[in-house]
Amino acid sequence: MVNRLAARSTPSEYNDIILEFIDFMHHYSDHSVFQYSLCVKRFLKETENKPEELNKKNIMEYCKQFISGFVYLNYLKLFGQFLYDKELLDEKTFLGIKLLRMKKKAPKHIPVIIPKEEWRKYYKKFNGPLKLALYLQLNFGLRIGELCNLTITDIDLEKNLLSISSKNGWEPKSKSSIRELPITATQKTVLSQYLQLRIKKDLNHNYLLYSKSNGKKIQEGNLSTAYKKHIGIIS
Repeated sequence: MVNRLAARSTPSEYNDIILEFIDFMHHYSDHSVFQYSLCVKRFLKETENKPEELNKKNIMEYCKQFISGFVYLNYLKLFGQFLYDKELLDEKTFLGIKLLRMKKKAPKHIPVIIPKEEWRKYYKKFNGPLKLALYLQLNFGLRIGELCNLTITDIDLEKNLLSISSKNGWEPKSKSSIRELPITATQKTVLSQYLQLRIKKDLNHNYLLYSKSNGKKIQEGNLSTAYKKHIGIIS
């Protein structure tokens, strides 16, 4: 009963009509009652409309503000049904509300999700820093930002630990992202071989990954682009 009681106790200029609407939803779950009544209260407050002024135009104008506008639309359509039953809306207005439809908004960019097994196939085609980057992501689950800011000293082959920590103005995503990851014997062999080649490069920075074209620290955007080029997502 918590949500139903919370809905009843919430102050509102139209408290009486909201309480009647809550009783109208007697067969709904407490959670649904709370969500529906809260949406209606916000609608009435933000649009400054009276309940009997509900119509398809002000409903759509309100719902279009939200990514999940179709959810708000369903809430307000039920409120329209309630008002019609109370004879506060005429039949024409109610039917206009009842027939309203709203599509879910599609994301502007649909991400390409590649299974881990597919990445393992691509790994054989990669080389140098890019190959190590993919290896670290597949085996340690590192984020792109963590990967690009990894330094030589973050890899301790004596203690068999890989460390993720703040450095040079860069911060991990959260406090829980600061961590030490164990290195297995197989991983140690791969990292040891790469480190030997990396140290011989004698670059003017301590970052593990570098651009093969200019030797500079590889940037997050450049690494993502390199991945896409190698697997054929972009040319």
